[in-house]
Amino acid sequence: MTADDVLRYKKYIETKRHEISENHNLLLTHFLIVSSSFKGDFGKKIDEIGSDGIVVSLMPASELTYFSNMLQELEFPKLRLVELRRGFCHGLVSKQKLVSCV
Repeated sequence: MTADDVLRYKKYIETKRHEISENHNLLLTHFLIVSSSFKGDFGKKIDEIGSDGIVVSLMPASELTYFSNMLQELEFPKLRLVELRRGFCHGLVSKQKLVSCV
């Protein structure tokens, strides 16, 4: 993740935060970045992206697929009990964190 990527993400969040607030009267609280993998030291960069109170989560695409499949197997009453925010924590999201939502 380059410095340019960080600036692009921050601008995107700022635009979407305003749009969501105006159109839906909701507060944008989380931002998810999905990639095939994450390498290197990304802690400071995601802290900078989330400096305005946004929780920034990084999720490998394989974990997102796993989570989607897990949710599709749930029956509706149990699906309603899923706490999505618990899985989308600050930093790199693991399978263990996703399982804890269900």
